[in-house]
Amino acid sequence: MKKRAFTFKTMFLMVALFVFLSGASAQTRYAVTDGNWNSTSTWATSPGGSPGASVPSSTSTVYIMAGIDVTVTADATCASVTFPDDNATITVNTGVTLTVNGSITLNNLTNRSNDCEINGGGSMYCASLNVGSDANPSSNTTYTHTFYSAIDELVISGSLNINSCIGNSNRRRGNGSFYLNEGRVSVGNALVTDNENGVNNSTFSMGQSPANGTLVLYGASPFSLSGRGTSDIIVDGSGSTVIYARSGAQNVQALTYTNLVIDGGNTKTILNDVIINSNLDLANGNLSLGSGSYDIT
Repeated sequence: MKKRAFTFKTMFLMVALFVFLSGASAQTRYAVTDGNWNSTSTWATSPGGSPGASVPSSTSTVYIMAGIDVTVTADATCASVTFPDDNATITVNTGVTLTVNGSITLNNLTNRSNDCEINGGGSMYCASLNVGSDANPSSNTTYTHTFYSAIDELVISGSLNINSCIGNSNRRRGNGSFYLNEGRVSVGNALVTDNENGVNNSTFSMGQSPANGTLVLYGASPFSLSGRGTSDIIVDGSGSTVIYARSGAQNVQALTYTNLVIDGGNTKTILNDVIINSNLDLANGNLSLGSGSYDIT
């Protein structure tokens, strides 16, 4: 009996130590001054805190505060990235990768519009990307929350979610937008719009200058658009390209494209009439007209 009691006590102490160490390593870091990701002078332990905290680790929850520009100069990893306010930027230098094991999120605000941007010649990887956090607008007006992507490569293994919401009446609106201005964005699952009310408008656009971005889609049904409100999907920027790249069968959204590429093999099936303003490239795979009643022009 003595031996068993000792064993239970030892196990209890080991579990307690594990929980303590897990809590200690899962740090939250706030970027409170412009600077490099790997510099302690960029980071604080609270939103209004003094800089000097350790740099984020692979288990850190990261917040990029209002008006702050953070530059990633060496490969880095964190648990999640949130833009909680307005006018914040992450720049990833050429040849450098920022890996976000969880989500990248732009919070929407209750009392004004806001935006954030990722750019640079490097790469960002994340599990999902969320535009909007369902904070209820507090005034009878329309606010927007806008995520700009101009980074060379953004890889989203799950979904890109664009969320639009209302306050306590449908005159209080918060509408989400994602702008792919340049660079390449890959989406592993789907581009999703979620409009809380019929007055909401969610937007994905490749039409803003320089309008030469590339969208790569891997999901079997790569668009999941809200049944409420309006979902504007604009992929016909002057130099934009959309690639349907799933290795299996895949649906092709009925849109107006500038350049459309069919890749990954198997059969891609259009869901309705498709307009292609420039080039159709059957790189690898077949393009089906579905029931045969749809047109490609």
